[in-house]
Amino acid sequence: MRFLDNCIKPEDNKDIQTAIQQGDITEAFTLIESHFPQLVKTYEHYNQSKSYQTPPRSHYILYKLRCQQFIETLRSSGDMEAIAFAQRYLRPCYEYYADYMNNVAVLMAYKDLENDTTRDLFGQHRRDSIADEVNEMILESRQTALEKLKRQNAIVQIELESQIRQDLLKNQKEAEVVEKVSM
Repeated sequence: MRFLDNCIKPEDNKDIQTAIQQGDITEAFTLIESHFPQLVKTYEHYNQSKSYQTPPRSHYILYKLRCQQFIETLRSSGDMEAIAFAQRYLRPCYEYYADYMNNVAVLMAYKDLENDTTRDLFGQHRRDSIADEVNEMILESRQTALEKLKRQNAIVQIELESQIRQDLLKNQKEAEVVEKVSM
């Protein structure tokens, strides 16, 4: 029963999506880390290793979410905190996503953050879009885990059937030996 207690519930996805749509990206990351730690571990692995391998799609989506968190920080806390945030969370991935980062970092140049040039970055549509991408990433990660369980189950089934056949053959040979000895 312990496994069932730790199962991820559909409302977990909804809570994450709602937090993103409301601009509470810190809460969204807390929920993702709590319910989907493997996604955060993969993300952090690529941030810390200076690998030249292309990161998985989930890394890019979480990076976009970090960029949204940068935007929300800029909106609510101002330039200095946003710069500190960018140095800590965005810079480690700059080499992977330089173009994306540059499009977001341009916000530092504007005093009026919701002007014609930057309106798309601050719009609700952007939050909704990122929330949808995060939800899709989570569903894909669940599917992958389910597929692994199915493959493991199939392997166990094959191994059990093989063991049963071996036991039957062994029992059959023992029966033949007993029969020969009885004669």
